Amino acid sequence: MSFSQLSVDIDEADAVVLQESLIKTRSLINQISQSLTKISQSTSKSENLLSPIVDKNKRLSVFKRNIDESLLAVSNVQGIASEASIYESRLSERIDNVKAYITTIHKSEDILERLSDNGNGEYRGISENLSKTILDSEFKLKSFFKDLILPDSQPFDPQIFMNQRKPFPYLSNVKLRDVNLILNFFYENEQKKSIDNLFVESRSKLVVDSLAFLEPFTKHKKRNDKVPYEKGSNGIGNYTEAYLGFLSNEYALCEDIFKNDKERLLINYQQIIHYSVENYSKIINSILDAIQNSLTNDGLLVFELIDNLTKILSMLRSKSKETYPSLQSSLESCRSTARSLFKDLLKFTETRVNSLIQLPQDNGISEITVEVMSKARKFSEYKDGALNVMNNMKAGSWIPQPKPQWLSTFSSISQTTVIEDGDPKQLLSSFFSDVIDALIICLELKAQQLLKKKQTLGYFLITNITLVEQIISRSELKNILDSVGFARLEKLKKRSLNYFLTGWKQVASYLLDVNVVGKLSSKDRDAIKEKFRNFNSEFDELVKSYKSYNITDPSLKKFLSKEISFISPLYHRFHDKHVSGDFTKHTDKYIKYDKREFDRILDSLAK
Repeated sequence: MSFSQLSVDIDEADAVVLQESLIKTRSLINQISQSLTKISQSTSKSENLLSPIVDKNKRLSVFKRNIDESLLAVSNVQGIASEASIYESRLSERIDNVKAYITTIHKSEDILERLSDNGNGEYRGISENLSKTILDSEFKLKSFFKDLILPDSQPFDPQIFMNQRKPFPYLSNVKLRDVNLILNFFYENEQKKSIDNLFVESRSKLVVDSLAFLEPFTKHKKRNDKVPYEKGSNGIGNYTEAYLGFLSNEYALCEDIFKNDKERLLINYQQIIHYSVENYSKIINSILDAIQNSLTNDGLLVFELIDNLTKILSMLRSKSKETYPSLQSSLESCRSTARSLFKDLLKFTETRVNSLIQLPQDNGISEITVEVMSKARKFSEYKDGALNVMNNMKAGSWIPQPKPQWLSTFSSISQTTVIEDGDPKQLLSSFFSDVIDALIICLELKAQQLLKKKQTLGYFLITNITLVEQIISRSELKNILDSVGFARLEKLKKRSLNYFLTGWKQVASYLLDVNVVGKLSSKDRDAIKEKFRNFNSEFDELVKSYKSYNITDPSLKKFLSKEISFISPLYHRFHDKHVSGDFTKHTDKYIKYDKREFDRILDSLAK
């Protein structure tokens, strides 16, 4: 067999083998396909059988999950409801501990907020109940607040506490703490206005109602026209003292409560005192109206009003920056009335002296001097108020116009003296000096019409000036008159003394010799005799007249005798020069007194 033939045989054998393999494979595939078909048919049948079960299982799983979630929700609701119930129960109880009660409200508010965050559907009932409970608790807390401050907000008579020098009632530390907690709670809850109003109303009413105990004593009583007002007899001083106590007390209370909020402190303080400030102004104005209807006797009371108003305004300004227009207006009205009193006293002095018909029989102290200086003394008792008014006055603005006669006649003020308008002390001293000038010069002008002798006029004036000095020394006038004022008084006294010494100076003139060179002529001797005759006659008359004055004041006697004593050395010299008898042989006829006897007479004038 050839190689090619062998090769074909081999290929055919391979093809046969391959074909047989393919036939087997195809048969196997068919079997597999048939098996898969059967499996597919079985799977389809299984799927049809299992599908309802799977769906049911899925639905059961969802249902279970819903049940679990519902159980959890029910559990949560039960927990919140239980917690809310606990707080509702606590909030319904009596308030024993303010801090704990407020904490419970806050916790209840937290629960309410949580419920709100989770939606209100299933929690609506709980939310509504809890919300109502919180509102009720806030109302309850306000009621508790009212009851808390009520015992310390009851009106009382402040005079009792002032008499006993006891401080006004004040909240205890425990109450201060609770009040502070409650106020801050409502402040944080944006209810500060309502709670602050409760506090303000109670304190404001306390101040006004307590001061009402003292208000009746401020009513000005109408008196006899001849009875001048006595300092302090009106109750405005006590009322002011009590009011100052309340102003201080209420500010301290606001400081304790609102110490961390200065603005709120001032707002509440202003509201607390508002009605009492307005009422104080009304009381002042009422008294002022009464004064203006009786200025002559009651005018000085206006200085008490000024003093008291100034104290109140000073206290208020130290607490706040408010201007208090009603009080300022009252003060200006008082000052205006007070300014008229300065001029009125000068007018009264002039008018009163001009009404004189006769002088005292002993030419001594005039009742008008007593009357005018009594008014001046009472005026001086209001030094602070007068100085307050002087701040708005100018020197001499109190002088009545047209220019009075007494001022045209004489003024004790020196032409070189400068009074500063900006110095109230100088102005006040000048005013009282002008009053004394007006009194003494008016008395001088009146006495000149009624008295013939200048020495009697002088004695009359000196006697009245002495009383003026005594009243000054025993009154506030001694602290008001400055060095210029006392110098002016001394000038008046010197002027009056010159009148008094007129006769004594005339007598002394007889003792003044003319120097003669050589022997005395008959004319000279006659002149000396005449001098002695005139001296003796007028000296005796002066002594007699002096002793008729009936001077009861030892100091005045001593002063006048001292002033008269200037004549002693003149007489001694004249006596010694002519006692030898150079002008006459009969010296006893002309030289009536020896030196010792003459001095004894002068000394007797001081006793």
